[in-house]
Amino acid sequence: MKFSPRLLIAILSGLFAPSAFSQIEISGKVTDTLGKPVEFINITVFTRGSTTPKAFDFTDGEGEYIIQTKLDADSLDIQASALHFEAIKYTITNKSQQVDFVLRPDVKLLETVTVKAKPIELQGDTLSYLVELFKGKEDKTIADVLRKLPGIEIEDNGKILYQGLPINTFYVEGLDLTDGRYSKISENLPDDAVSVVEVFENHQPIRILEDRVYSPQAAINLKLKKKVAATGSGKVASGFSPWLWDVNLTPMLLSTRFQLLASYQTNNTGNDVSRQIEQLTSYGQMQFPYEPDENIQLFDVGSYTQYGAIDQKRYLDNRIHLANFNILVPLKKDLQLRADIFFVDDLRKNKSEISSLYLLPDDTLRIIENYYREHSRKYWQGTFHLKRNTKRNFLNNKTEFRFNDANYQDLIINGIDSILQHVETPYQNFSNRLNTIFRIGTSLIEFQSLISYLDGPQNLSVFPNQLLNQQYGITGQTENLQEAMLERIYLDHYAGTNFKLKRWVLSLRLGFAYRMQNLNTKLGIENHETLIDTLISENKLKSNQHQIYLNPSIQYQNRKLRFSLGWPVSQQQLSYQDSDLALSNSKNKLLHAPEFSMNYAFSIWWEFRASWRFDQRMNDPDDFYYNYMLKNYRKLIKTDALIQELNRHLGKISISYRNTITTFFNKLSYLYMIRESNLLYSVCL
Repeated sequence: MKFSPRLLIAILSGLFAPSAFSQIEISGKVTDTLGKPVEFINITVFTRGSTTPKAFDFTDGEGEYIIQTKLDADSLDIQASALHFEAIKYTITNKSQQVDFVLRPDVKLLETVTVKAKPIELQGDTLSYLVELFKGKEDKTIADVLRKLPGIEIEDNGKILYQGLPINTFYVEGLDLTDGRYSKISENLPDDAVSVVEVFENHQPIRILEDRVYSPQAAINLKLKKKVAATGSGKVASGFSPWLWDVNLTPMLLSTRFQLLASYQTNNTGNDVSRQIEQLTSYGQMQFPYEPDENIQLFDVGSYTQYGAIDQKRYLDNRIHLANFNILVPLKKDLQLRADIFFVDDLRKNKSEISSLYLLPDDTLRIIENYYREHSRKYWQGTFHLKRNTKRNFLNNKTEFRFNDANYQDLIINGIDSILQHVETPYQNFSNRLNTIFRIGTSLIEFQSLISYLDGPQNLSVFPNQLLNQQYGITGQTENLQEAMLERIYLDHYAGTNFKLKRWVLSLRLGFAYRMQNLNTKLGIENHETLIDTLISENKLKSNQHQIYLNPSIQYQNRKLRFSLGWPVSQQQLSYQDSDLALSNSKNKLLHAPEFSMNYAFSIWWEFRASWRFDQRMNDPDDFYYNYMLKNYRKLIKTDALIQELNRHLGKISISYRNTITTFFNKLSYLYMIRESNLLYSVCL
């Protein structure tokens, strides 16, 4: 029978009964003969001369233990034991004191035994699932098996949750090949290639921060059956009337040192394989608190594919091609180079009917519209990482480029009217992110840098459209043309320090961010009968945003209780200027964003979590313009109001239960949010 410390806890907990006498506390540290702390040593307390355990504990990662007990006895026996060390027993007086142990290694010869593997095994913060005992005949990929594992869920987009929280890293043999885009592996790696699925609870992806920055999220690691696995997926399927195809060629070469994944997938059967390149993790990524959205969308194109819980494959009319290449290679000791390059060519067609009901003060207005959309998107992206992740130093430099070309062709039928809408939303982006952490004495010094450039010329045309004709008194067949050009430079740099004092960790970051962007728009009407073009509205807006921010935080952690308190503050200055209109606006404000979190494990099965956060934000420069801009065929807006402020309270509590003996996992959580805005908007129909 295989020894399980957690099983012993379950047995001994039923034997322990507190008495009515005063409580004492016995603590100490266990080391080996070389002076190194020893983890998972069983410390047991007996009344003197008895063989019945009265209290117990296991040593933590620092070799320390704490036992609290109430016993009616003058003296006690305390014993330190483990399979691989000689047991030591001391007799002590029944009072609070410190008892240290120095253990010698012990080699035991065992008789022949038959070992029956358990489906789940817990060792420290690592939970191991034996794949062979969970997979079924119908399962093909490791994602199919993951859906069956207690405590693990997979959302529709491929995101993996453990105990209700998204995982922060997805490893194969301890290596992160995909940088958070792990659906490429989970949905294409055969389950026969994996022996064990490991869950690293409370996983900190940056090793130098492991004993300083607590993480409530877990990571998943796949242990392969072979040291070097040449595996993957391959499928070619075709049908007729109409002609359908589904092709998936995804070879992989996986090992503990070198990993490679290449994929070409195409189909017109409603399978959106572009989900496999979505970024599914954020924890451990380089975070900049005021970074703007890198996906420019200047027009409100809407989404007409809202079918609730219906499987997307049942209604998506698509034709998609996905090509992807991932490689991870070691350069020197502890230094890795990782590249991720992919291309997507996606064409989607959609037919839908939307009924909208507007409750007006004196009437009720119902609008029924039929939509016919053709959406074409071509997307290129390349990311190159140079990374070192050790206990002494962390380095991550990420260079990335993106090119996106998207087009929307819409036919909207409203009663007897038909409207053609065409939207072009291309953009390109280049960025470089640098993060490094190193030690100076007992302190950690961190530096992060982001340099980003983005531009996108985008266009909207609507034919015919009575929205502007009525307002400006124009008659005849007209086409509305809206041009928009956004160019942005964003810089963000910060430095920080982190030092530890016993169980306390103090952190401080000081940073500066600068955002400069130009938004040029032209709205015109082209009369197809008179061939006269009329310029209706124009913006030449320049915005600047300066931010100096300070992020102090404090954390405390022991074996059962962990909490953190942070109070980021930032001094922000946001200004707008339109030279043609001779208009400007600016605002200075000190913003606060306090946050608090707590985790308490009140038994080996139960854990309580609570968090609260308050955010203050000024409005995004992308959403501000003095003159009118046509957003779609029936939305003409301008946002020249005072600069908006947004406040948000976000609170969450949860209690989770995890029993590896009965394989029962469950979690109950409650989320509470309040959003406040200093502006109210009105809509004219």
